[in-house]
Amino acid sequence: MIPVPETTEPRSPGKSFTTEAGAHRRAPASPYEGGTCPHFGPCGGCSLLDRAYADQLRSKRAAVERALREAMERDSVGVDPVLADPRPFHYRNKAIYPLRERRRGGARVVEAGFFRRRSHSIVDVRRCDIQEPALTEVANRLREEIARSGAGIYDEQSGRGSLRHLFLRVGVGTGDLMVAFVTAKGPFPEGGRLAEAASHAAEGLRTTAGKRVRAVSVLRNLQPGAGNAILGHRTDRLLGGTHLLDRFGPLTLRVSLRSFLQVHPRMALRAYGLVRDLAGEAARGRVADAYSGIGTLALLLAPEASEVVGIEETEEAVEDAGWNASTNGLANARFLAGRVEEVLPGLRGPLDLLVLDPPRSGCAPVVLEAGRRLGPRAIVYVSCNPTSLARDLSVLRGDYRLAAVRPVDLFPQTDHVEVVALLLPR
Repeated sequence: MIPVPETTEPRSPGKSFTTEAGAHRRAPASPYEGGTCPHFGPCGGCSLLDRAYADQLRSKRAAVERALREAMERDSVGVDPVLADPRPFHYRNKAIYPLRERRRGGARVVEAGFFRRRSHSIVDVRRCDIQEPALTEVANRLREEIARSGAGIYDEQSGRGSLRHLFLRVGVGTGDLMVAFVTAKGPFPEGGRLAEAASHAAEGLRTTAGKRVRAVSVLRNLQPGAGNAILGHRTDRLLGGTHLLDRFGPLTLRVSLRSFLQVHPRMALRAYGLVRDLAGEAARGRVADAYSGIGTLALLLAPEASEVVGIEETEEAVEDAGWNASTNGLANARFLAGRVEEVLPGLRGPLDLLVLDPPRSGCAPVVLEAGRRLGPRAIVYVSCNPTSLARDLSVLRGDYRLAAVRPVDLFPQTDHVEVVALLLPR
């Protein structure tokens, strides 16, 4: 059984104060006391660090309510309080640093950080309190080695240089660290030296779960395109393997570079518990999990389901999902490679439960139509974007009624929120 958590917003322990306008509110219940993070403001990574956590949760609940109000006006349903994170810092298991270089007093300085708000310039970030501290330390150690190595940093204007991004992911429950140097096309002679540096950069570090960090996979990913895509399709191994392992509740999971894994596994496990709880008896039958990634949710549902079919576009993720099903002894789970828009319409019924967990853009109309045609006993929609969720629910409401809406705080200190919604046949 997937654990099902409580769904209450915490009271803020911060002290009360009055703003200049006379409005009564609470001081931020965080170590920042009004936003003293050295990067808060210019950095686009967080937007709510200067707000008490209870205020953040109320704001997110209100955002979900606003998004659903118009789309579901004849299916009015209350939005539950946001499921709070009891430890809303140091949760991200992945960091992607764009790289830039500049000169300081004649010396070459490599900057690694996050984009400024509404710009494509970066803030050089040496502290980040929403990601695993080990990732921040590895990035700080590697930026110095990159500067010493002489590896050229890619310049978007001229097209010169090689290194574009530094990609880091850690298995919080295992300590496995993946490092990828994302480069433009061409030779990368510094790869061997930087791979060794990545291995040494992990020394002496532990995850927030207390696991010793070890660089088990150091990679070069080639991204020759000029667009905004961070990762390219070709990946070369520099040191170790091509994946890491992590623990997710009862599961052991293999994760490749281009495979999706929730950045906040502790709260993602609680969100997936809500999926099982809301689905009820429908989860014991035949289940389809659209946008299934490496199979995390599908495999959590598999022990009580008669069959689980996952659909995923990224080939590496489908391979990971197959390995994960076999390793965890879940023979009733299988995974189909392809775009959901193409695979789901060809899926044969009957279907008891359809899980939709799309990217921020939501589901294409053909996916929603296929879901309606399959006529599942329940649809659980997991969304990271209330706006696209509301749009898609308005399409489904002809055949399904909205029965429950439960937000989950997968992204504390930011304005993003995850939503788990249950739809039942009319």
